[in-house]
Amino acid sequence: TLGGASKAKYEARIAAVAAQELEWGYAAAALVGFTARFLNMYPMVYKGLVMKSDSGNLRSNMFIYKAIGPGAAPNHVVYDDEGDVGKYNRANRSLHHMVENSAVLLVGIALGAQVFPFPTFVCAACWALGRVLHQVAYSASGYGAHGIGFLVAFVASSALEGMLAMVALKVFFGTNAEGVVQDF
Repeated sequence: TLGGASKAKYEARIAAVAAQELEWGYAAAALVGFTARFLNMYPMVYKGLVMKSDSGNLRSNMFIYKAIGPGAAPNHVVYDDEGDVGKYNRANRSLHHMVENSAVLLVGIALGAQVFPFPTFVCAACWALGRVLHQVAYSASGYGAHGIGFLVAFVASSALEGMLAMVALKVFFGTNAEGVVQDF
C-alpha cells in the first residue's frame, strides 16, 4: 500500500480516470513535464563548452552578454556574483528555475491527487523542501551548494510525472497488457 490506500483503491481510481476518458490529460501532463525537464537541462550541453566545471559562481549565469556598437568593450558581461549582490542574483536565478518548473507540478498535483492522493502530497512536499534548500543554499553559498535541493526537487517531480504516466499507460494498454508495469 502507498499512503494507506490499497492496490484495489488505486485500481478503482484508475478505472474512474478511464471511465471519464482522462488518460490523455495524464499523458499530456507527463509529457509536458518531461519536455520542461529536458528543455531546462539541454543548455548544459553548451554550458560545458563555455564554462569550465571549476568556474564556480560563473556557472550561475544563464546568459552571457557582450557589448556591441562603436567603442564597445570586447569583454563579456555576466552576473555580479560577489557579496550581497551575488546572493541577490543567485536567489533570483533559483526563483526563475522554480517558476519554470512549477506549472507542470501544479497540473500534476491536480491530476495525481485524484488517483494517488497521499503519494502526490509526498511528492509536492519533497519538491517544496528541495526548492527551499536550493534557494537558500544557492543564495548563501553559491554554485554547487544547491545540488542537494536540486536533486530532491528533481526526484520528487519526476516521481509525480511517473505516476501520471503510469495512469495513462494502464488505461491505454490495460492492466494486463504485456510489457506494461502491472504492479505498483
